[in-house]
Amino acid sequence: MTSGPLWKARHHAATLVRAVAEATLSRSNALAAPTPVHHAPLRRPGPWVLANAVLCLPLLGLACGDDGGSTDDDPAVDGSAPTTDLGPGPSDAGRRVDGSPSGPDLGPPDPEGVPVFLAQGHMGRTTISCDDGRSWTHDSSLDGSVRCFEDGFDCDHHPGAAKGLTWSPKNGGRFFATFGWGPPGGIERSVDGATWTPILEETTFGGLSYGNDVLVAGARNAQVSTDEGETFGERVATGLEVSNVRRGGFAGGRHVIVGSGSGDNDIVWSIDGGTWERPSTLPAGCGASIQNAGGIVDVGGTIVVIGGDGVACASSDGGDTFVESSIGGDGASHAVATGTEVFVWTRGTVHRSSNGTDWSSEPTTPEDLRLGPVAVSDDGTFVAVRGGWRTWYEDQEFYRSEDGVTWETLPDGAFTGSHPIRDIHFGRLASCP
Repeated sequence: MTSGPLWKARHHAATLVRAVAEATLSRSNALAAPTPVHHAPLRRPGPWVLANAVLCLPLLGLACGDDGGSTDDDPAVDGSAPTTDLGPGPSDAGRRVDGSPSGPDLGPPDPEGVPVFLAQGHMGRTTISCDDGRSWTHDSSLDGSVRCFEDGFDCDHHPGAAKGLTWSPKNGGRFFATFGWGPPGGIERSVDGATWTPILEETTFGGLSYGNDVLVAGARNAQVSTDEGETFGERVATGLEVSNVRRGGFAGGRHVIVGSGSGDNDIVWSIDGGTWERPSTLPAGCGASIQNAGGIVDVGGTIVVIGGDGVACASSDGGDTFVESSIGGDGASHAVATGTEVFVWTRGTVHRSSNGTDWSSEPTTPEDLRLGPVAVSDDGTFVAVRGGWRTWYEDQEFYRSEDGVTWETLPDGAFTGSHPIRDIHFGRLASCP
């Protein structure tokens, strides 16, 4: 919903500042030629960034919030842009642009390619590792001068809010990222993890998934692309019975969407993104607090959905029935799977399972380690970012492990401390920049 008093206040405030912001940017653009943004550490913020900053000023009395979560009335339930006017969208704000051809060659998956980890953060941030997680480079964002959740600046509800990554093995490999929650953002595509092009704009989605040659943008009314993001079809009703999508993933040969709202959770799934089904048996606790923790993973063809509260729900019959279990702790990290095991971490402990229902636990090294987003390569290297609240900028840490138990903290200079990281994904690309 976008008709409440907060949205009306944001609309009126945006209207007041938009003209000033556009005039300021117009003058600055007239004085200086555009700067290439392919590998720039900072991209020029558009008037929507300035508008959002003003919208969050305490003197306006608008609570932008810093609790790390999203309310039930953030975006339109179908993933379309809310009616609030925040000025031009991200594509007018110096977003990244790649040189990919207009019509992709949808060849067979490439089993080779360069292994790449891609991390996605708030304020449109991305950074990549091409050396098996030992260092992170090409760190860029929409604006490196702002600090999330300080002085009322709400990065959770922003056109640059990080909402999910996925990877396609087609055409040499491509990453897809969706940004924007509340104020609309869009979906972008990259062939190298560093340069990006918008492919769907003025939208908000709760997650992305790729599988069965289909890209699915998760919303109650999802959008689907069968040509690697060149075009998207009309919206498809998923039948999700809660207000917001919190996570999307591909597991058990199915696109899986997890949503929540008003204290309830729900799961829907689809093989092709066009026809959606609901489980006949779904415990009430499945998928809780999954927005920034847990995840949707596949282990041996079993769909495993892990919530941030440590509740795991597994389906070995293609999503028809789910069985609930506990990983053995709460405050979970992101979950990953190696194909034979699911891994998820709580503070100082790694939990693993070969079927999503029976779990074992052991201490990590360091013993007080707290992980947030995690990814694992097809060769078994784990990478992660420090979890917890306000553990970014000078307090941000990146980690690497070869077994998921013993972790090393990357040294200063191996990464750039910046905006909060919300997701990490592994893929293989034709080249690394």
